[in-house]
Amino acid sequence: MRNMLNKDRKLKKIDFLGEKGAVEVRKLIGSEVKSLQKDIKALQKLPEEEQGLAIRNLVLRMTVVGAEDMTDEEFDAFPLDDLASLTQSCLEYSGISEPAEGNA
Repeated sequence: MRNMLNKDRKLKKIDFLGEKGAVEVRKLIGSEVKSLQKDIKALQKLPEEEQGLAIRNLVLRMTVVGAEDMTDEEFDAFPLDDLASLTQSCLEYSGISEPAEGNA
């Protein structure tokens, strides 16, 4: 099993904005999931109305290839339902349920 540690990360193409396979997402590894959990805990200090969008943007930055340095304003330029669906797909691909359920 140890020989598999440095294996290339799996990527998956996911539909976005009605385009088939428009974005590629990375499968998170255990250490990244732990980092995500820590960051989500820190974001819970934000006002409640800001938490969901901040968590969504964090997940997308960590999982979507090319979104690592996107700003909140850039994410805000997309329809919310499409971003929510993409976020859910990214979490599911990494074997995580939604952060609100306590598994992220």
